[in-house]
This record gives sequence, structure tokens and C-alpha cells, in this order.
Amino acid sequence: MRCQCHSRWGKNDAGGDPAVAFGPDGTAYFVCQAFNFTPPYQIALLISRSTDGGLTWLNGSTQKLTQVSVWNGNGQSKGSYGQFPDHESIYIDNNSSSPYYGNIYVTWVQFNGQSHSPVNIAVSRDGARTFSTPVQVTSSTIRNNQDARLTSAPDGTLYLTFDNGVQGGKGTVIYVSMSKDGGATWTTPSLVGSFNNPVCTFPPYCFNISGSPFRSGGSYPTPVFDPVRNRLDVIYPDIVDTFAQVYFTSAPADLSQWTTPIAIARGSGDQFQNEMSISAGGRIDVSFYDRRYSANRLVDVTYATSADGGAWFDLDGRCCTSAVQLRDRLRYSHSLVIAS
Repeated sequence: MRCQCHSRWGKNDAGGDPAVAFGPDGTAYFVCQAFNFTPPYQIALLISRSTDGGLTWLNGSTQKLTQVSVWNGNGQSKGSYGQFPDHESIYIDNNSSSPYYGNIYVTWVQFNGQSHSPVNIAVSRDGARTFSTPVQVTSSTIRNNQDARLTSAPDGTLYLTFDNGVQGGKGTVIYVSMSKDGGATWTTPSLVGSFNNPVCTFPPYCFNISGSPFRSGGSYPTPVFDPVRNRLDVIYPDIVDTFAQVYFTSAPADLSQWTTPIAIARGSGDQFQNEMSISAGGRIDVSFYDRRYSANRLVDVTYATSADGGAWFDLDGRCCTSAVQLRDRLRYSHSLVIAS
């Protein structure tokens, strides 16, 4: 699906960083950046919706998209002076037992033009027709952040994970924060763990896996809440030995202690840009880019599943019949949503 947050809908030049989620009634919601290439370089987060499984979306003229991000409290967003929202993601509370059932949460980092990128979250309680004023979760020394993601427990408790650059080194640690009031207030972020050598595929700024440089997702941590074992699970890629591998760790619902990370599918090839989902019965499903099938020459997608809470993952192997050859840029992405 192409990112459609551009001039046809929002009178903007281009769009990026798309994300999709489904609500309890099957409505699909699509959020992405919309920005202009000419002064004053406006940029905003816009959200659309579809009631026919993604076949049609708001047309942008008689059916306006909703602006999620707010600048200076007046609905205006600017990309000038390094001020812009980035790496947004969307999460919908589909837990029928939750007091916040159906809430739509959009999180992103807001580069503020001062080398800081605090994590923000906005909430909709009316099917993405309006959003709350964004809440800023991070501050003080926890200020160089990226890759925020959300999940929730059956009681509505929200968990937010993100990576953080300690002293300017992006992706060095992972933090987590909790909200028990539908995203209105958040706990002080606590440490999930530290990266040994976070995957960074953002040339020319960085590229630390083997082969010719290309762009893709890097150190993004992915959370899910396990309702059977009452705990938060997180996966992320890291370079501990020769190759980047995807690691799994978990903590009880109160986040009191994290398990020692384990590699999901250790092999002789780089693995990165991971996704994770969990069924109501506690089966954990993960997918990630995987180069071990081709001695790091190509990129495939691997699917793995665990029925014992992540102690062991069964590898169902390659998800595609033909691999994608790397040139100057990785030209596809993937996501994983398994409901049963």
C-alpha cells in the first residue's frame, strides 16, 4: 500500500512513515507524515480511515483527514529549523475488558529544533475524528529518542517502548513507560536494557552491518503484552557477535525485572527490522528481515513462533518465494498482525 498522505488528500507535496491499525469494529486507520518541499516546509501527522478493509479511504476533499500533531497548540506544524514529528506509530486498544476499549493512540518523537526529540502521544476516543492535545512523555536527560511503540494489557494499562541516545549516541538503550489512565499521565521511563551495538542502517550517517549500504529500520524495539503470562515482551535487533540478531526479553506487568535477552534464531547472517504479535492464547509470533539464507547477499523475511512464552521459537523459515536483492536502498517493508 502506498503512503497516500499527499496532495490528493492533504494538499501536501509528499508523505512518509505510514502505519496501519484496525479497530474493534474492523475499521482500518492509516497515519503518516505529510510535508511540503517549499518554504515554510510545513509538516504534520494526518490520519485517515477505511470501513471496507482498506479498499477505499477518506477522499480528502469532502471527507477531510484528521490532523494528529499540533504545533504551539494551534494546529499548525512546521518542518523548518529541524522541527518535525518522526517515526510515528499507531495502536488501538482492542481489549474488550479495558475501560479504554477502542481508544486510538498515535505516538511519535517531536524533533524540536534544539537537538532534542521528546516522545509525544495523542489519543482519539471518537474513531480518529478528533485527537487530544499531545502529551509529552520524556524530558530532562531522556531527550534524544526515537522509534516509539505502544501496546496495552487487558485492563487498559499502556506500555510505551522507545530507544534513546545516551550522550547523543542514538539507539544505545531501550526505555519503557506505563500509563494507567488512558495515556493522560505516564510513569518516569525505566530501563529495559542496553544495546551492545545497535543496528543502524541510515547511510551516509551510519551503516554497521555487512554488504553495500542501504536504508531500512534499525534498532526499533517492538513490544506486546502477554495476557496469559501477565507480562510485557520486547524484541529488538542487536549486534553482539559477528552478525545482527533479534533478541527477546520480558518483564512482569509491574516491570520489576527483565529477563536475560535470548537470540530468537541465531545464525550466520544479519537479522533486523522486527515485528511481533501475540494471540489471545499466548502464542508469540515474530517476523524479521533475515540475510542468513544467502550469506548476507539478499534480504528475506523469516517467521517464527513460540508456544512456551519465548523459551523456544519454532522457525517456519522464509516467508517469501524469492529474495530481494540489495542495491542502494531496501525497497520493501513488512508488518505482522495475527489475531488468533
